[in-house]
Amino acid sequence: MKTKIIFTFICMTGFIISVSAKNKPGKTTDVYIKAGVNFSNAHHVKPGVAGKDFKAGFNAGFQIDTRLERNLYFQSGIFFTTKGVEFDSKGNKDQLKINPMYLQIPLALAYKIHLEKHTHLVLNVGPYLAYGIAGKADDGTHKKSDTFDKKTFKRFDTGLLGGIGFEFDRILLGVNYEHGLLDIARAKKDSYKNQNISLSLGYRF
Repeated sequence: MKTKIIFTFICMTGFIISVSAKNKPGKTTDVYIKAGVNFSNAHHVKPGVAGKDFKAGFNAGFQIDTRLERNLYFQSGIFFTTKGVEFDSKGNKDQLKINPMYLQIPLALAYKIHLEKHTHLVLNVGPYLAYGIAGKADDGTHKKSDTFDKKTFKRFDTGLLGGIGFEFDRILLGVNYEHGLLDIARAKKDSYKNQNISLSLGYRF
């Protein structure tokens, strides 16, 4: 069942990318390969836990910008991204690290402001879709549990993203903020929503 869901997710991603990348008269498409670092956390966490810290991770994937109007673009693509959080409820070395890994599709609108030759300021905002493919919860012992088991987190997530970046000819530098909208905790007494800040470097083909 999980294999079918992942396959469907990948097919849907391929369809979105192929539609976005299809050139039409008067429209252009740019393809980027991107990678960067994440600083993830969580909001609306229940039960409340003291010492909730950002967790470092990474992201990598492809982004496709399709021009809709003169300066307006549709941004999509597919990314492998890590999220999660570190908990330190006792204020000592007893830490719980949650390390979910996702395939993620941004569905954003971007506005590119021309600054000078081959240089643009890029503002983007929109939703994202994500599907959990792997991950472990580590309490510091030799025993680790799956992040997406029947007792921990739901695999599907969605939320809003917004960011700012600069294009220097073929180079793209950017920072994005992601705010999860779904409570992905399976237990009714718990609550957990993803939160992430990503810094990325991209190259346009």
